[in-house]
Amino acid sequence: IRRAVDWCNANANTYNINVISMSIASSELYSTSCDSIPSYIILRNSINSAFANGISVVVATGNDGNTTAIAAPSCLTNSTAVGATNKDDTWASYSNYNSLVKLFAPGTDINSTCIETEGTYCSRTGTSMSTPMVSGAIAIINQLLESTSETLTPSEIETLLYENGDAITGMPNDFARIN
Repeated sequence: IRRAVDWCNANANTYNINVISMSIASSELYSTSCDSIPSYIILRNSINSAFANGISVVVATGNDGNTTAIAAPSCLTNSTAVGATNKDDTWASYSNYNSLVKLFAPGTDINSTCIETEGTYCSRTGTSMSTPMVSGAIAIINQLLESTSETLTPSEIETLLYENGDAITGMPNDFARIN
């Protein structure tokens, strides 16, 4: 995973890379930043480099239904952690979240490609479905910014999505479903 992030860092200008989407989650959950956990320090450094280069790193929070802890690498400070909602803008009870998470996107019953049957689609559920939706929104925002010769940092884009997001039914106002 670190090598993939490093490749994106090294090739950002050549391929106009401005977002990395990670639909992955560790089995261990963290209630605070996992920046100092030895097994994540090398990946943290690569994500920090991406962040410094203006690349958003969007990561799934995991599907344990935990409301106080999230999976790695979404717990790394310079990643954009993403939780899941149902299609009716309610919190998806399987989605992890805590104070490190600001953004949610639909993740329940999403039409996706099927590995089992090549060339077909099937319904999938999880924060791994929410993450590419946020990544796509960030890519569109970056494309618009590029066309107007403007730039925003990954943090500024995350704040933009948060401030223009919709309330999630049954959750505190500290979270937003991207809109």
